[in-house]
Amino acid sequence: MPTGQVVQTIDSTVVFFQQILLATDFSEVSQIALAYAAGLARMHHAKLNVVYVLTPEPRTFIPLEPRPKVAQEHEYLRVLDSLQEFVSSIPQQLQHEEILLRGSVWAALDRTIQERAIDLGS
Repeated sequence: MPTGQVVQTIDSTVVFFQQILLATDFSEVSQIALAYAAGLARMHHAKLNVVYVLTPEPRTFIPLEPRPKVAQEHEYLRVLDSLQEFVSSIPQQLQHEEILLRGSVWAALDRTIQERAIDLGS
């Protein structure tokens, strides 16, 4: 059945999802959203894509030297560990993927939605 297809029947409308996206900031609210998204993925036999976006360094009025590559790599590995810990509550049998991106949040999420044909995002 095509992604996100709506099927009309005599009595009701049924929606099917194949790709669900959850953007996280590792907050307590995100933990609640993760449980909800995992439940939806299980119900629809869908894949759950959990995304975190590392944003560029904040703009300041004071010119700063770019952070060394070692510091950037250390931050990336630290966030990757946090992402893996965040999804550890997802049952192993549920198809899911952790996605760690760099860049503007909205641009990265839009690109992921398009590339992975996301049906439902939260």
